[in-house]
Amino acid sequence: MEEPTVDEPRWGRIEELRRLERCERGLAHAYRQRARAAPVYEAERLREAAEQHVWHADLLRRRMEALGGRGTEERDDDWIARALHCEDPLRAAERESIAVYHDHLGDFDPTTAELVRDRILADHERALTALDPDRDHQSEV
Repeated sequence: MEEPTVDEPRWGRIEELRRLERCERGLAHAYRQRARAAPVYEAERLREAAEQHVWHADLLRRRMEALGGRGTEERDDDWIARALHCEDPLRAAERESIAVYHDHLGDFDPTTAELVRDRILADHERALTALDPDRDHQSEV
């Protein structure tokens, strides 16, 4: 009897999506932490941004499931960890997330690429604009 083989490209895409899902959860956690220490007028916006990142994680989970994979509730603080030395780690983490998604757009299947480009990247661009309204902004989406 022949052993089942792993569909390498699909498995790789699922692992990539799982990592992005965890990074979205990590970013949501960072927004929640910032909200706890923020003045009331800013805390609500930060909590809403955290929920936006949880929604992204859920979108990515659904794509994984559609591709035959499974999501996770774990978080990965990679985007935040890379930004800890910056003046504003959330702003730097949003920049990092945008760069990572752009780097991977060509790796995704067409449905996932559309989801990332039209929903997730657009939301990250808006979040970055909210954190840094004076930046020279030209959307890469």
